Order: sequence, then structure tokens, then C-alpha cells
Amino acid sequence: MNDSTKATFHNNSWWWGKTCTIVLEGGVGIIELQFDKTSPNTAFLSGLSVLPDSRNKGLGTTLLAMAAEYAEKHGYKFLQMTAEKDKLWLVEWYKRLSFEVWEEKDNTYILVTTVKLAKNSLVGALKSKNV
Repeated sequence: MNDSTKATFHNNSWWWGKTCTIVLEGGVGIIELQFDKTSPNTAFLSGLSVLPDSRNKGLGTTLLAMAAEYAEKHGYKFLQMTAEKDKLWLVEWYKRLSFEVWEEKDNTYILVTTVKLAKNSLVGALKSKNV
């Protein structure tokens, strides 16, 4: 992870569980982790977004690495997300970062990985600039 990348972590509690929203400095990128009480080992990732002018600089990978690190520190073993089937380039990017298609729904894939595998893959991608 780039040591100069700063982020703010916003933690919230809801009736169904907790969330943590990670916002990069300047608001250039965001990701949310959702921790559902019914899935105590899995952190659900959503809302990964980087502003158009800030893309292709490794910020999406940095956000995923921050999310994986946060999930691991809080005892989660798996990361899960959904991706739209018509965004094949995005699904392929997630696969390069250790995610696998777990299930197929009508218009989406459900992708999963382990937190440890994700951290190793994400740190490796950031070091090699393969992002």
C-alpha cells in the first residue's frame, strides 16, 4: 500500500450489523464494508468508486487493500462482492486481485476471496504497479 495515501474511516452501527466507509483524502475514492450479523466471517464490499480524473493510479487497489486490512483486523476471514456481468473488464480486474466467481445470478456475479489471499494479491499488485 502506498504509505502516502491517507483515508478517513467512518464506522456505523445498524440494526442488521455494522459498516465502515473508507474515503480517500480529497474524496477521490471510496469503498464500503458491510458486516452482517448473519454472516460473522464475511465482510461484504460495496460502492468501490474512484473519480474519473484519479483512475489508473492504483487507488482502487489501494482501497481494496485498506478494506482487506480492516476486515482482517476485525476478525473477518472472507471478502464478498457483486459485479455486473456486462462489466467483464471489472470482473477480470477482480479476478487478478484474487477474487473468484462464487455464484452467478441473473445479471451479476458474486465474487469471493479470503482476506489473507486478497491482502497478498493486493500488496503484490501495488508493489509491481500492476494495477
